[in-house]
Amino acid sequence: MTVPSSWVGSEAPLAIAFTGSVLTHIAAVRAAMVARLGQTLPAARVQPAPVDPLDGALFRARRA
Repeated sequence: MTVPSSWVGSEAPLAIAFTGSVLTHIAAVRAAMVARLGQTLPAARVQPAPVDPLDGALFRARRA
């Protein structure tokens, strides 16, 4: 897995949120994803609860 260079080396921690029924309801899948993210982006923090997709869309729209 590769990540854009703008994601690493930033002073602000990278916050990762998830949504969807698989990541919400299947703990083994969510744990595997969080573990892999921890290996790839050790400074990132994963939100512990799912995020409403509309909130994510609004967040992205505000940054555009």
